[in-house]
Amino acid sequence: MSETKNDSGHKHLPGESPLFKVVSHSSLLYWWPVWSLGFIMVVISIANGGRLAIMPASTSVKSVVNGQGFESFNVALSGKPTQSLLNAAAAETGAQAFPYHIEPNTTFHLVYAIMVLVVILATSVTLRGLWSVVNVMALLMLALVFSVFGWWGAIGRELSGLHLYVSAAAYLFASIFLFLYWLAVVLVFDQRQFIIFSPGQIIVHREIGDRQSVYDTSGVTVVKRRNDFIRHRLLGLGSGDLIVSTSDGRHEFELPNVLFADAKVREIAEAMKTRPVMAD
Repeated sequence: MSETKNDSGHKHLPGESPLFKVVSHSSLLYWWPVWSLGFIMVVISIANGGRLAIMPASTSVKSVVNGQGFESFNVALSGKPTQSLLNAAAAETGAQAFPYHIEPNTTFHLVYAIMVLVVILATSVTLRGLWSVVNVMALLMLALVFSVFGWWGAIGRELSGLHLYVSAAAYLFASIFLFLYWLAVVLVFDQRQFIIFSPGQIIVHREIGDRQSVYDTSGVTVVKRRNDFIRHRLLGLGSGDLIVSTSDGRHEFELPNVLFADAKVREIAEAMKTRPVMAD
């Protein structure tokens, strides 16, 4: 095995086999359901037409039905009015008294909160192989037991009492920020953590600002680690973790969160040509 430092890009020679680049991503790769569901919640909140009105704690509301059967509501305040009410009172004729959009059904907000918790758990705790399957089966069995004993109704009533609400503006702000951050990390910063495979050598770039290390491919092995079902299959849509090792065992490079890992393993074997690639 030989090792050299290479600060410049690899030059393609006429007739040379093409290089194959494998990029390692950060765990932020799996956060796409959060910002995508956030944008969906913005659309739902605006389409529903619900508005957010902030009232003081001492507010009382009384329903009044006139002779024609039309219902109206009288709002009585005993304390200082909120800024939301002052803005509503000062609104021009025809303008929205309460401009802030919100979805009144707490189920939608609860689904979003659960999605965030699932993504946090999946990106923080790794369960590979059989443990991942056992974890999913345990969750399914738990859901079945709750269904048999009729506990889901009681749980739903309790959760609905949480009064979990998020305005459309809050969803939009969080989703835009997370989406732009996700794009920057996945498409820019993650692209500087890679290994390039070719028939005669591999080029390793571990982190931003690091130099490229070049190794001979003789004796190099690539192993795909066992999958975490939730992280790699559901959130990662077929991603996986790869380990590249040199023949003398002195150098081992881990490539976590590689997109389409199974296909990448086959393409690595084709690119190297001189060494079979093993998949665990």
